[in-house]
Amino acid sequence: MQLYDPEHRTKATPTWNAAVAGEKVIAVGYPQDDINYPNGAVAYGKILSDTEATQTIQKLKIAGDTEGDIPYNSSAEFLIEAQAIAGMSGGGVFNADGQLLGIMVRGSDKENAPQIIRVVKISHIKSTMIAFYNSLSETNKNKIRPFISGEL
Repeated sequence: MQLYDPEHRTKATPTWNAAVAGEKVIAVGYPQDDINYPNGAVAYGKILSDTEATQTIQKLKIAGDTEGDIPYNSSAEFLIEAQAIAGMSGGGVFNADGQLLGIMVRGSDKENAPQIIRVVKISHIKSTMIAFYNSLSETNKNKIRPFISGEL
């Protein structure tokens, strides 16, 4: 799949990267509370290792947080130790270089539970989209090709 990039910006500096355990990140989203957050909100946190993430899921389960009922899937997601605000889902999680690591999808919400945000890895999103595109018939590929190759 080609990305429209006539200035070759994405080849000069990668715009996305893989999450690294222990890395500090910033999560940016637009909460439902637009009165207190009219310009969006940010959360700062640390990426948990797979072991830490699995242990945190167990702690969430014990605390009665619904996140504890959802198994951790290290091939598709990572967890960050941070507090989100309702509605930030769909926002990006970025490393210190400004590279997109993933998209926020859920967060814990119990006061007595660990504060985490679930993030779908950008590499998982990319591979899923490529697999979907490759599964299309040539007719359907031709229909969407102008939108992914920069031609209108």
